[in-house]
Amino acid sequence: MKKTLSQKQFSLRRPHCTQCVALQEEVKRLRAEKQRLQAQLRYQQRQIDEGYFGSSTSSAKKPFKANTKAERHNGGGRLGHRGHGRAIVTEEQADDVIPLDTEHVCPDCQTALENLDLRDRHLTEVVPVQVKKVIYKLSHRRCPTCRRIFRAQAPSVLPKFKQSNSLLAYAATEHYLHHVTFGHLAQRLGLRQSSLIAAMHHLAKRFKPVPDQLILEYRQALVRHADETGWRNDGRNPAAAGRGFL
Repeated sequence: MKKTLSQKQFSLRRPHCTQCVALQEEVKRLRAEKQRLQAQLRYQQRQIDEGYFGSSTSSAKKPFKANTKAERHNGGGRLGHRGHGRAIVTEEQADDVIPLDTEHVCPDCQTALENLDLRDRHLTEVVPVQVKKVIYKLSHRRCPTCRRIFRAQAPSVLPKFKQSNSLLAYAATEHYLHHVTFGHLAQRLGLRQSSLIAAMHHLAKRFKPVPDQLILEYRQALVRHADETGWRNDGRNPAAAGRGFL
């Protein structure tokens, strides 16, 4: 009897289990179809947004977005920001105070003008480099007793040089620091390019022993300057990377 019931129950459940398996297979198929359609939709949307080649599409071939709203960037500072305005220079701080007068008679009706007020106009001016040709008259004197000769020395100039120290310093700064060519400097200063190059070579020979002398004096000094400099390592902050001491 038990055996007959178990067979009956098995015969009743078997069609139901077969239907569940079919439904599960159908669900799997529909899920796979959904994933395929979603991937295809994303690919088509990317072509619409970025172009046929995706991120490799040139800017000239990217589709134009007609519905894109133009962003407006209004000038000026943020709301509530306290502006600094233009710095006002007082007469004590100014290098030059130049009064400028206007007409005294009206050019239309020939009537004398009345004084209203005096307004200040603040400017920042630049004075071009002015090259001056200077002649120093060096006096020579001799002691009548010991026959010693005293000669005046030209200020701020190296022996046998026709250029002053200030001119050489200006040329060296402009060329080696600001990368101005010797040709442009020669035209600006009214000198020959070869003269400037020869002067820079002479300065290089004169200053060649200076670094070694500075190092020697630094080693012999009782007090030295200490400097601590950090550097990044793999994008980390200097405190987490490393430090060098001088």
